[in-house]
Amino acid sequence: MALRILIDDKCFQSIFHQETHLDRFGHPGVPNPVHQRRISTFLDILREPAAGIKNEVQIGAITETNLQWASSLVLLTRAEPFSDEAFNPITQFVLEAGNSLLIFSNHNPHEKHDHSLTQRFGVDLCGGYWSGRRELTTTISGACLRAHPLLDAPEFGKPVSSLVTNTTCRIVSTVGTPFLYLPDGMVGRWSSEGEALIPDRIFGLIIDGSKSQSDAVKGKIVILADSGFIADKDSTVPGKGLIDQGDNEVFIRRLIRFICP
Repeated sequence: MALRILIDDKCFQSIFHQETHLDRFGHPGVPNPVHQRRISTFLDILREPAAGIKNEVQIGAITETNLQWASSLVLLTRAEPFSDEAFNPITQFVLEAGNSLLIFSNHNPHEKHDHSLTQRFGVDLCGGYWSGRRELTTTISGACLRAHPLLDAPEFGKPVSSLVTNTTCRIVSTVGTPFLYLPDGMVGRWSSEGEALIPDRIFGLIIDGSKSQSDAVKGKIVILADSGFIADKDSTVPGKGLIDQGDNEVFIRRLIRFICP
């Protein structure tokens, strides 16, 4: 059965957004042309056939009508707060109907509102930054990849050996299965401990209702601590697109196969 994938149209990574140009005095001037996060490769992967059946993809509002059509909901960093009219259908969509939810977050999940949704499933998202680092990207590999079918099961294709990501948030949870961890060096930007290293650095988490990981969840929830790593290489706003780096593209293909009903 092919997926019917709904992408939230209020997501920062999938909608047009406008940057304000600063004049020579540092004051807001005429807005620059509207930019868009380039995610065409990601969208093409979502539309690839599953078991010979082409997946359907729609970018639209989170409404009961759209969710009744969909079998999977994708959020790519929320650009505005969720309303109750959006919250309640989402939780019913995953908790009761047994569908799948993919959340790609941001290094500042509170400002981007992602955490307000994940908290409903018992998962917290916290800001995370790197101490003394100059490079713009982080590679997740080796011991940071934990054994999980999403990463290594042969039925999902080529295994994942590394992911390359931008600055990320970090996931804190006592539910679900962490399967990706960030390497050493992450600190909390607003931590009262200053530059103290953070030991809990989850990058990827799965709550799989089919595996009885949560009595409250019937579907599958996959939460990832960054969304820029799925963007096309020519995408620069708000950061460099990394879909062509490491096994990022391989990972997305495996992820879609993993959530297929």
